[in-house]
Amino acid sequence: MPDVKISAFPVASALNLTDYLTILQSGANKIALLSVLKTLLLEAKTLGGNASGDIVTTSDTQTLSNKTLSSPVLGGTAVTANGAELNILDGATLSTAELNFLDGATGNIQEQINAIQSATAIPYLAYQYTNSWVQSGTTKTITGATILTALGNPGGYKVGPYVDVTLWQESGGTCETVTGVSVKLNIAGSEIRYFDNIDLSGLTNTYTYAIVVTFRLIPDGT
Repeated sequence: MPDVKISAFPVASALNLTDYLTILQSGANKIALLSVLKTLLLEAKTLGGNASGDIVTTSDTQTLSNKTLSSPVLGGTAVTANGAELNILDGATLSTAELNFLDGATGNIQEQINAIQSATAIPYLAYQYTNSWVQSGTTKTITGATILTALGNPGGYKVGPYVDVTLWQESGGTCETVTGVSVKLNIAGSEIRYFDNIDLSGLTNTYTYAIVVTFRLIPDGT
């Protein structure tokens, strides 16, 4: 190749491996060597710059676009989530504290909420237990277990600690409320109080009685 000024080369590809570079300095004919070399070798791109085509460095702050990372490592930790998995967070507004509320969850949270709703729905209903019997003796006890058995033994529940009791006595084909009979309500439990039994005393032998117990169920806490 004949002698050509470096400044005349448009791009680095115009140079051949067999070409030589000679630098001469003579007054007004001086050339800005670094500028020319940058134009030839870097095609006028900037090291660590943010313009399109600039060259990425290891320490400069740069904004990169349209890059594919095959095995990214952040802070020494390999990122194994793929783009679809990371995009699940796109648009998320929850805070770190709110996200940490999930810590300790052992299963589908909605299913657990539904189970709680199903479990707590039953105590808010009022139930009635009715029993009629021909009295033998002057006392009678009706337990919470007896009442639950009449309901089909719903698991996980006890009769609430306070119940309404109405005692009836049949006489001559009619029923009337009973007077002179002692009705004692017994409750049990410490942290969770529940109905244990009703003790009736002062009953009259051979009479037919009917007792109506209105109550609610509560979770037994076990």
